[in-house]
Amino acid sequence: MPPNCTNCKDIQQRIDFIAECGGDKPWTSFEGVAANADSYMSPYAKVTDQFKSQIGRATYYTQMVQRLLNVNDTPTGTHHAVGFKWWELYDDRALRLDYGLLTRRDDPYDATSATTKAGRGSWGYPTGCLTALGCERASYGDFLDAVVLANLNALRTIAAGW
Repeated sequence: MPPNCTNCKDIQQRIDFIAECGGDKPWTSFEGVAANADSYMSPYAKVTDQFKSQIGRATYYTQMVQRLLNVNDTPTGTHHAVGFKWWELYDDRALRLDYGLLTRRDDPYDATSATTKAGRGSWGYPTGCLTALGCERASYGDFLDAVVLANLNALRTIAAGW
């Protein structure tokens, strides 16, 4: 879906073209962004990685949701963008990418759970060094708080009548 093309200067033209050729249908897209250096997948970090931190990844996610909400209507008057598919729940071991909301050790990227120390998450559950899965390699940044806020703001925007 064109709204998430960060360097495109012709987004409206792309949207109009897709609407003209594809018809009056809803659109969804696949999304997945990684910040290997600040994640369970840090051993696989590369200089060319998309983001260096979970905060950078969170900023992109927030901008992506805003672009999705602000995409212009087509000449038919239809707002085609209806959502996106996030890839994936856990970091991807096969691709060696930090696509997940959770580490491979089942800790959420929320700056309090994915750490080297045992603790309690915001709901009181044990985090960090869970006996069965061991400790995280490092303490990772906060991605999920921004995801939750971006999604809540999107729901508020839609509920307010867009």
